[in-house]
Amino acid sequence: KWSLNYVLSIGLFRRVGLAAMMALGIQGKGIYAAHVKNAREQGLFRYLSMKRFLHRNTDDPYNPYAKVYGVREVKRDFPAFKVTQAYKRFMHAPPLPVKWLPFEGILGWHLMVHLRSKKTA
Repeated sequence: KWSLNYVLSIGLFRRVGLAAMMALGIQGKGIYAAHVKNAREQGLFRYLSMKRFLHRNTDDPYNPYAKVYGVREVKRDFPAFKVTQAYKRFMHAPPLPVKWLPFEGILGWHLMVHLRSKKTA
């Protein structure tokens, strides 16, 4: 949840970019055109709320639902399990070229979580 992709790319750049496209009357092509269409249908500010925008930006503008996790959300959503290990991997934040950055352990997009049943722990 606290990856570079979530905070910077989805949370800031993509939202600002879409707002700019709408303000300038740019239709875009492909994925961008789909975002413009969604924003028109739902209303720009409603579509740009992170609660809604996140779903359409983790996979594509047609994705109806997505969820991102931090360790806190894993613990909340899987209460029958104990987190034994958690770490991040894979620097990802399109359109930013970040694969070369060395901070995947802090800002990586994929949260790997190892769980153990509390019944056997």
